[in-house]
Amino acid sequence: MKVNLSANIFTAFSCLLLACIAGGAVTAVPVLGADAVEKVVKETRAEEFAEARQVFERYKRLDLTGDAKLIELYSPAATIEAGVERERGDIRWQKLDRDGMAKEIVAAFNDEHLSALKNEESFGHPKFKKTERAGKPAVEVIFHGSSGHAGIKVTWFVQQDSDGRWLIVSEKSVTYNKRKAQPQ
Repeated sequence: MKVNLSANIFTAFSCLLLACIAGGAVTAVPVLGADAVEKVVKETRAEEFAEARQVFERYKRLDLTGDAKLIELYSPAATIEAGVERERGDIRWQKLDRDGMAKEIVAAFNDEHLSALKNEESFGHPKFKKTERAGKPAVEVIFHGSSGHAGIKVTWFVQQDSDGRWLIVSEKSVTYNKRKAQPQ
């Protein structure tokens, strides 16, 4: 791509000149070098990953204690896709909104059989990846869990809402039999 530097310099100079003629105040704008920009990006990413990790840790604590307040970690507009791998290998999908997920959580926590498996439940280490959702910064969180002979792969997109809270805006999970290969 050919860049016309003289045109870019002229445009910048023209804007500065117009601001001076119009009586506008001219403020010096610091220019960050590549190293400084990379440092800011890494610090921002680290802060976002730390927020996403806190959501994961709260979720894990609430889930392991059977506390239905974990639904509060989901955005009111969250989309949830829960899949169960069938014996023949296909996946049965269920799409839920936050209210539907709340009902599923309460039912699961009240199920005697599932409650008995709580002491076998474990969560793997999450992986974090910087991304975007709906044009806004987000963190993709992927982790595996298990309980008894069942495993689950969960993918979340976690984003900051208008109040500054980090919430799960999207979840896609697949439950599978650990005796078979786990889904990709």
